[in-house]
Amino acid sequence: MADIDTVLAIDLGGTNFRVGLVDQNGRLLAKDRQPTRIEEGPQVILQRIIDSAQRLREGAAPLRVGVASPGPLDPFEGVMLMAPNMPGWHNVRIRDILEGALGLPCVVDNDANLAGLGEQRYGAGAHAGPGGGRVRNLVYFTVSTGIGGGAICDDRLVRGSRGFATEFGYFILDMDGSTEHAGVPGNLEGMCAGPAIARYAQQRALTGRATKMMEMVGGVAGQITAKTVSEAAAAGDGLALEIVRRTGRILGYGVINAIHAFDPEIVVLGGSVTLMGDLLFDPLRETVRRYALEPYRETPIQRAALGDDAGLVGAAALAWAS
Repeated sequence: MADIDTVLAIDLGGTNFRVGLVDQNGRLLAKDRQPTRIEEGPQVILQRIIDSAQRLREGAAPLRVGVASPGPLDPFEGVMLMAPNMPGWHNVRIRDILEGALGLPCVVDNDANLAGLGEQRYGAGAHAGPGGGRVRNLVYFTVSTGIGGGAICDDRLVRGSRGFATEFGYFILDMDGSTEHAGVPGNLEGMCAGPAIARYAQQRALTGRATKMMEMVGGVAGQITAKTVSEAAAAGDGLALEIVRRTGRILGYGVINAIHAFDPEIVVLGGSVTLMGDLLFDPLRETVRRYALEPYRETPIQRAALGDDAGLVGAAALAWAS
């Protein structure tokens, strides 16, 4: 593979990390996935990532390294400031450590930002533009344990003055609401992320209404998860369907805010909650068609195309763009 231009891509997560060798077309030529084991701490984990990268680069000549990392982080200096789900990762100079060990230029950015960049370059946005080309303006939401996102405007990733732009999960949708998450009332993440869906479903299940969700968890409402809701809705359970549709409508309001702010050609949503499929996307799209300003109402809204490889491919996209 030495005759093929490649980059090393790294996707650092709290559960697993992935390392890949990626060509200019976004194709993964080789990949390694390992459990992160956060209890080992940053020094040991980064050394394991370096060892994996050294193995993958044998017989290849990668030009640089791209890293998708949890945040908040400083993408300009390549420093992870902290990671709520990774204790001990404070002010870790990821870029400097990897550059020193691998001898290659390294770029680092937020994992949600890079998933959006990957979708724009190689995924849902790659052929959604004029004449089947890639779009230059895309908004991406990841909806899973939390909600994050990214925006590409005029073919460039939006970072903001501190590198913290596009924290869509903290859009405030109900300033007088009782839902509070991370000290912020009525925010999107506190209403639509997986744990929020589970909490709402647990509350609704305790009202006495018959629901398949309670059967699925042996009558223990506290065991209901977002996956329980999704599976029950797919089976036609009335209460679960109401919860999924409600989630879709609220997500729609968040998407409208992003559309009004960034005027994208396409909106792409990824993450485990989006596996609810059309049961979620239909009310989401209907909300946008109903409440967005008229020029934006038919903005295409699509499922992410890259799946579990979004972080890797996005990290590669950043490396190629650098």
